Amino acid sequence: MSGMATRLRLPIQVQDAILAGFVTLFQILGTERAALNQPAARPLDDPGALGHLLLAVAGLALAVRRRWPVPVFVTAAASSLVYYAAGYPDGPGTVGLFVAVYTVTAYGDGDRSLRIVAAGIAGLAVAWLVVADLPPFNAAGWVLFRIGTAVMAAALGESVRTRRLVAEALARAERAERTREEEARRRVDAERLRIAREVHDTVAHAIAVINVQAGVTAHVLDRRPEQARETLVTIEQTSARAL
Repeated sequence: MSGMATRLRLPIQVQDAILAGFVTLFQILGTERAALNQPAARPLDDPGALGHLLLAVAGLALAVRRRWPVPVFVTAAASSLVYYAAGYPDGPGTVGLFVAVYTVTAYGDGDRSLRIVAAGIAGLAVAWLVVADLPPFNAAGWVLFRIGTAVMAAALGESVRTRRLVAEALARAERAERTREEEARRRVDAERLRIAREVHDTVAHAIAVINVQAGVTAHVLDRRPEQARETLVTIEQTSARAL
């Protein structure tokens, strides 16, 4: 079952492309719906559909999120700042940003990635407070909600990264153990082969000596029995050593 699931799993590039398309549509369609309740907000198509473009950029950038996690995060953050600074309606336009935060911590290099995310979130918080066209109390709650969501995304990404590192360490340990076992078996097989060769050489030499002595015995048995007796003794001694 697991092998079939692995074969049916889409390539990573295709997975990220599908995610980017889904997030882009969700941000655009969700924001258009939310804009119906925000008549004072700037229309998304003013000027030249810039609002739609900013939402699309933040979503479509996720297609390369695992290859370039930090540039994707910077792109999503910059799009968010420009979007809210331009006074466009609030909505699910930060979903791509939260996915980018998760990606940086999940596929980054640990402490450096966390520092980048922390600095980015802090900068976004200040900028959001400045550009958000809301009463102070509402603006603070609005920003705190997004900060909390970004922190949760970063924590989830760090958890996934840690679990992946642990799994990779266990896999390396298992490979090392298999390598040691294979090396031990190889040495045992080599020793067995060495012993077999020594036994083969010893027995072959003994049989050759016995064969020569037996031929001599057959040749001199009638004419020189004393010599025949000596060769028989040699055959006996040689066969005893071989055994």
